[in-house]
Amino acid sequence: GKSQETFEHFKNVFTEKLENIDNIKNRNEHKMWIYRNYFLPSQRFHLTVHEITSTDLQKLDNLTHKFLKKWAGMPPCTTNAIFHLRTSLDIKSISQLYEESHCVSHTRTRLLGDNLVNHALDCKVNRESQFTRKKSVTVTAEKEYQQAIRFNTVGGDRPMFGDLWEREERELTRDISEHVKLSTTIRTEQEFVDKINTLVKQGDLLRLAESEKWDAIWKSFVYDMKKGTMKFLLNSITNTLPTGNNLLQWGKATTDHCKQCNGRETTCHVLANCSVSLDQGRYTWRHNNVIKYILTCLDTAKYRVLSDLEGYTAPGGGTIPIDVCITTLKPDITVLDVKNNTFNIFELTCPMEPNIKKRNVQKTDKYSHFLQDITCHTPTLTCFEVGVRGYISPENNSRLKTLHQFCKPDIKLKIFKQNISALSIYSSYAIFCNRKEPLWVDPGYLSPPIMNQ
Repeated sequence: GKSQETFEHFKNVFTEKLENIDNIKNRNEHKMWIYRNYFLPSQRFHLTVHEITSTDLQKLDNLTHKFLKKWAGMPPCTTNAIFHLRTSLDIKSISQLYEESHCVSHTRTRLLGDNLVNHALDCKVNRESQFTRKKSVTVTAEKEYQQAIRFNTVGGDRPMFGDLWEREERELTRDISEHVKLSTTIRTEQEFVDKINTLVKQGDLLRLAESEKWDAIWKSFVYDMKKGTMKFLLNSITNTLPTGNNLLQWGKATTDHCKQCNGRETTCHVLANCSVSLDQGRYTWRHNNVIKYILTCLDTAKYRVLSDLEGYTAPGGGTIPIDVCITTLKPDITVLDVKNNTFNIFELTCPMEPNIKKRNVQKTDKYSHFLQDITCHTPTLTCFEVGVRGYISPENNSRLKTLHQFCKPDIKLKIFKQNISALSIYSSYAIFCNRKEPLWVDPGYLSPPIMNQ
């Protein structure tokens, strides 16, 4: 029938285009970028003017997922949610794009069509609403349209554009269309959220990021990261890295012992919990990479900046001068603002993402006494965290904004946060790559990968 012909057409077109992308002599990270920014937009019109069954859409999704997992370097068992959630890569699935395209097109046709066009749509909606064994995208689009009308108009009636100014007409059409687009995205994304809620092993971080609406700031630069880094990042998020624990489960190893401490080698263990790696300074090196970058951004011509890194300490050592407060504690960064007479304390932690709130409470309790002990200046305390995989929670977005106020005027907040996230990811990748090396020699500070534009 016609539906089978339509599916075969899309299957052949998709296969040809995806194989062309796959055959490009380029990095896999860039192939994913091409898929997201060129392949998907090029198919939006074709998906809008054809109707495809849910079963055939699933087959097209499976086809594209095969290529995405190949380019991302992820095993076939990996959850597809890592590609499609907005708190992750935010690449639309074919099913998502199909439904969004139809809903937006249906809405615009409703708004801009005359009475004859709307009558024809009414007849189609009435007819297809009677389907019992087949899902109708038109009925779904009509529900989204009606919801958007109720939200954007008084009384929930279809606007009569003849009574509006041309500018008002354009704005209302845009607002209703955007409402439909967002509503469709949220609804289709919920299917992936429901899926990760059932995952025992792969869904932990994705569930946390989704529930707290974390900022996956790395998705804005992940395709430009050095070769292999994106593969590490995505597999660490879904817990599909070749750690001892996973290799044992996959039948690829006979033991899951850590080469350093003989503990159980999991993703969490390698990146943050190995006692030998901690003693060797591997995790301190990651922490100091972020601190060093922040120090280069701070406006030392306007503020007095101190840190525990070499070359930034106070006379006699430490980060709090004796004339401010006598203490053996050394917060990561202190900034003295002479003009406003404030002494600003900043403390960084790079924990596993599920421990972010816990670490913030611990560090705040540790340093909060300075708010009473320092009397010669008005003290402030900001403890902030950046996950080992570059995640920045909404609370830490605000804290980084506070820190950014002391940066040089040419340092943009967006680039500032991107580099902090990237440095944490690159450092964790280096720690993972050297997990079997018995010795650790400090390789020096990493350079910020993203230039201030």
